[in-house]
Amino acid sequence: MSKRAMQPILALDFGRARIGAAISDELQFLAHPLETIPAGEQAPSRVAEIVRERNIDHVVAGVPCVLFCHAQSLRGTSG
Repeated sequence: MSKRAMQPILALDFGRARIGAAISDELQFLAHPLETIPAGEQAPSRVAEIVRERNIDHVVAGVPCVLFCHAQSLRGTSG
């Protein structure tokens, strides 16, 4: 099976003050830290700039555990 280079994937981890950005390798197998983006009005512009500069194929976003855990607990209480 031949391995060919693919466009990278951008992963975002949202926090209140900062957004962590990581980028996949050319095989979309491993991710490496890219940069930390200050959260705020300029964040979407910076993410779009990274997508254009790096020829990003897909963007994935992490779900904060607090939101995920809260949703799971609500699901468990419905009767």
